[in-house]
Amino acid sequence: MLTEACATGKPVHIFDRARASPGGSADLAAAVRRRFLNLGIPRLRRDIRRIHDELVRLGLATFLGDEVAWGWVPSPDYLLRTVDRVLALLGEGEPGSEGTRSASARVWAVMCYRAGENSQIRALAEALGWPYEEKHLAYRRLGRLVDVWRGSTVLGVVRKRSSPLTPPWPDLVISASMRNEPVCRWIRRQSAGRTRYVHIGKPWARAGDFDLVVTVPEYRVPHLPNVVPNQLSLHRVHPQRVADEARRFEPSVAHLPRPFVAVLVGGYSGPYALDREKAERLGREPRRVRVIERRPMPPMGHFSLIRFGKR
Repeated sequence: MLTEACATGKPVHIFDRARASPGGSADLAAAVRRRFLNLGIPRLRRDIRRIHDELVRLGLATFLGDEVAWGWVPSPDYLLRTVDRVLALLGEGEPGSEGTRSASARVWAVMCYRAGENSQIRALAEALGWPYEEKHLAYRRLGRLVDVWRGSTVLGVVRKRSSPLTPPWPDLVISASMRNEPVCRWIRRQSAGRTRYVHIGKPWARAGDFDLVVTVPEYRVPHLPNVVPNQLSLHRVHPQRVADEARRFEPSVAHLPRPFVAVLVGGYSGPYALDREKAERLGREPRRVRVIERRPMPPMGHFSLIRFGKR
C-alpha cells in the first residue's frame, strides 16, 4: 500500500506506530512479537519497519512529524526487472528481448486473502502481457493443519467452492501466501514439472522449493539464485491510471476544500500495536496539514506539498 502511494509521486508521510509513545497491554504484546522477530526464527522473519526505512532512504516518503524537503523523486520500477526474470525462467530468451517471446503462455494467478498480495500478483500477471486466469480457493476450517506440513497437496481446499484446478495445466503459476504454497506445488506436480511456480512475498517452505521467489526488505529471505530481492513491492500504478481514478472520484469530492489528504490505514500487523492513544493521534494529525509550496511534477501535473506540525 505504501509502495502504491509513493508511485503516485505525491508526498507520503508514514505514521510509524513503533515510534509512537508506548503504553498499554497492546504495546507489551507487540514488544514480545518483535522480540521473537529478532530471534531470527525463519517463519517469523517479517519486519515491516524495513519497508518504512527503505522508502525514507530512497526519498520517497518521510516519517510523520519529520521535517520535509520535498522534490519529486521517481519511484523505482521493480516490476520490469521481475518480468525479465520470469521470462528467463520460462525460457523466453534473454531478459528484455521481446522478439523471442512466445505468442502466448498459459498463466494462472492463484489469489489469496490479502488485498496487498493480490495486487502484486495481478501486477506481475498483467505486466507479462499474456492472458491470465484468476484462481480463487476456498479452504477447510482445519485445512491449515494439513497444508502447512505437506509439500504438495489440495487436501485443505474445498474443491466445490474453489475455481477449477484441472488440465490443461498452466505454463506459469503466480501466487502468494503460506496456504497457497502446497496447492501451487501440487499444480506443478500434476504437470510433471512443466509448470513454473513464482511466489511473491515470504515463503513458508525453503526458498529452494520454488522456481522463483519475489521478495521485499520486510522479509529476511536468503539471497539465492532463484530469489529476486526487490527494494519495493510490485504495483500497477502509472500516470494514466492515476488520471483515470482522479476523473472517477472527482464528482464525489468536488465540494470539498483543497488540498486533499488521504489517510490510508492498513490491516493487522503483529509486531505493532494500534491502541487508543495512537488511533487518536492518527486522527488528529491530518487536521494540522497546511500547504507550503507547489512544484511542477512530471508526468502527473502539479501536487500540493504538505507538512505536519503544530498549529
